[in-house]
Amino acid sequence: MRKRPTAAAKSLPSTASGGRLADSAALRTLAGAALGLLLVFGPLGAVLMSHADVRFLDRMVAEFDGALVTASDVAIARALGLFELDPAQRAIEATDVDRYVDGRLLVREATRLGLETTADERSEAWTAVADLAGGQAILEAWLRTADVDPAWARRLVDEDLLRRRFIELRFRDLAFVSEAEVTAAMGAGGDGETTPETVRARLEGDAARRRLGEWLVETRARSAIRRLVDEGTRVPNPLASAEERR
Repeated sequence: MRKRPTAAAKSLPSTASGGRLADSAALRTLAGAALGLLLVFGPLGAVLMSHADVRFLDRMVAEFDGALVTASDVAIARALGLFELDPAQRAIEATDVDRYVDGRLLVREATRLGLETTADERSEAWTAVADLAGGQAILEAWLRTADVDPAWARRLVDEDLLRRRFIELRFRDLAFVSEAEVTAAMGAGGDGETTPETVRARLEGDAARRRLGEWLVETRARSAIRRLVDEGTRVPNPLASAEERR
C-alpha cells in the first residue's frame, strides 16, 4: 500500500489493479541500485534490470529540502483538491509541480512557527474532502483502488489545513485597506459592488494574494528547490491508468 510516513473532487481517478506507488526513500534506493547495475555490469546490467520484478517506477518531478517529490505525490494531492491544485485526470504539468511545492513551502513555514489545528478542525477538513468526492464511502473506495494509505491521505489533508491557517494568519488577517481606498474603488464602479463591506473584502483579498505571491517568490529564492519537469512537458498521471474501468 502507498504510504508516506513523513511528509477531492466530484470524480476521483483510479489506478490499475495491484499497482504500487513507490515512496521517495524507496525510489532513491531503486534508482541507486539501477545506476550501480549499469556502472558495474554495463550492458549486462541493463538486461538484468529489464528482467527485474519492478511493477512501478514513479517519476521524480522535483527536489525540495533534500527530499524527492514524485508524480504520485502531486497526483494524490491534486485528486484530493489540496494545495490549491484543481482536481483533474490529465497529465501532470510544470504548473502542478510548482503549486505543490508552494504548498509544501507554506506547510514548512507553518510548522516552523508552531501553528496548530484542533482535532475538530482536522475532522471537518477530512469531511469536506469526502463530501467533494461524493461521500465518505466513495472516497474510501477510491483510496483502496488507488492503493493509497488512508493515514497518508489524512496527513495531506491535515497539512493543507495547516497551510490555509498560515495564509489566514500571515496574510489575510494582516491585510489592511483604508477608507480612502474603499471610497476610490467604489467610485470606480467596483463591478456592481454596492456596499463598502463588499468592496473592502475584495480589496483585502487582493492585498492578501499579492503579499502571499511576494512571500512565495522570496521564499523560493532562498530555498533548495529544483523542478525536474520542463515547461510544456506532460508527465503521465500515475492515478489515471484505470480511469477507463470506471
